[in-house]
Amino acid sequence: MRIINLKDCKSHSFKLDCKYNSICKDTICWFDRNNILIVQDDSVHVIDLELENIYRTIKVIHFDDSLLTWPLTCKWVSFVESQILVFCNHNWVSWIDYNGKSVKWVEFKEDVYDLDVFDNKIYCTFKNLHEIKYTTFANSTQTCYTSLDLRKSCRIAAGDNLIFLMDKERNTVFRIDLTTKQRSTFHKDEITNPTHINFNDKSKELAVTFDEGTV
Repeated sequence: MRIINLKDCKSHSFKLDCKYNSICKDTICWFDRNNILIVQDDSVHVIDLELENIYRTIKVIHFDDSLLTWPLTCKWVSFVESQILVFCNHNWVSWIDYNGKSVKWVEFKEDVYDLDVFDNKIYCTFKNLHEIKYTTFANSTQTCYTSLDLRKSCRIAAGDNLIFLMDKERNTVFRIDLTTKQRSTFHKDEITNPTHINFNDKSKELAVTFDEGTV
């Protein structure tokens, strides 16, 4: 794992135990100044940056209406308003307590490809749909953007009344104004083999990672 200080661009790295080789490499988030969250199979791992190791593992527990536990695979994790959110099995997001028990969840009718959370809304792209939807924390879903030429399986980053979509096949990041529904191309000439995007709404900065390991 490599930690980069954006102020001076310096970084340091450390290795995790080989038993964590199957962690999901598509998601990572800060828990607080000294701890990072990652996911692996049915668990959330907490990494202590001072110890440079995983010091706690939270097994995610989810029940159906008959109170039976579901087999699950975690694909994404975030920390929003002092709560851990995990995305599992391509079709639901769960709020879990620190013991891993699901205290609330929202379900999606279609298989989700990527998602981002902003202002109590979960914005999603899908594996088989040419549209973008958001689901509120109260489990109300609306379509916020659709287009015939919108590719399936785009990466997404959300901000205040706007979203960014990363189309890896086109080497393109699109900026979409959700108020006007206008779409523009964002610095296409500078993008080659993009892998992930993240938008900081406070600083209005968009980060893009690439296959060769650059940002």
